[in-house]
Amino acid sequence: RRFVARHTAGVGAAVVMFLGLAAGAGLATAGFLRARDAEHVARAEARNAYRTSAFLLDLFEIPDAQRRWIEEEVPYIITDREKEVFLQLQTVEERDRFIEAFWSRRDPNPATPANEYREEHYKRIEYANQFLGRDTFRPGWRTDRGRFYILLGAPKTIERFSGGNEIVDTELWFYQGGGERGLPGAFYLLFFQRDGVGEFELYHPIADGPTSLFRVAG
Repeated sequence: RRFVARHTAGVGAAVVMFLGLAAGAGLATAGFLRARDAEHVARAEARNAYRTSAFLLDLFEIPDAQRRWIEEEVPYIITDREKEVFLQLQTVEERDRFIEAFWSRRDPNPATPANEYREEHYKRIEYANQFLGRDTFRPGWRTDRGRFYILLGAPKTIERFSGGNEIVDTELWFYQGGGERGLPGAFYLLFFQRDGVGEFELYHPIADGPTSLFRVAG
């Protein structure tokens, strides 16, 4: 009982802290709330876009390596305009040149032989697939944790809470220093196992609500 109470209190404190931040107390998290609100729509649109892109790629008989690149390796960082252009290219050579230019535009230091941005991106994908997809049948890069790990990198801290029979397992990720990317200077992301099973999902204080963090009595 003391063990459960201790961890329940820990989760509760984390949720209270997260909700306080989400309410706008000093960390300008409104943008993240709006982004998360839009994510429900974005997921449906992404499924349609995925089917559309798969259809277009079949038309061009694109090689597997280029198919994986557009559908699995860069879906979170490629812009809509870039994707549109890529799907209009007709030859393998054109798409190869596009991919090369795509990474060159993102190279933080063109004077060096290595492209640090590209190397870091693939390291994040590898980490997501190795560690963040273990609780689901989907590859790690397609999970909520994998998406944000690829986009934002490793959080500054991760706090894990296990509430036993009362609270679902949760993870609280803390990021700091994202101002140069148009993000709040510091913010939290809370992930939870809905109904206590499956992969960790990004928690939304409005769409999900605190009751979603409690296990369903069975």
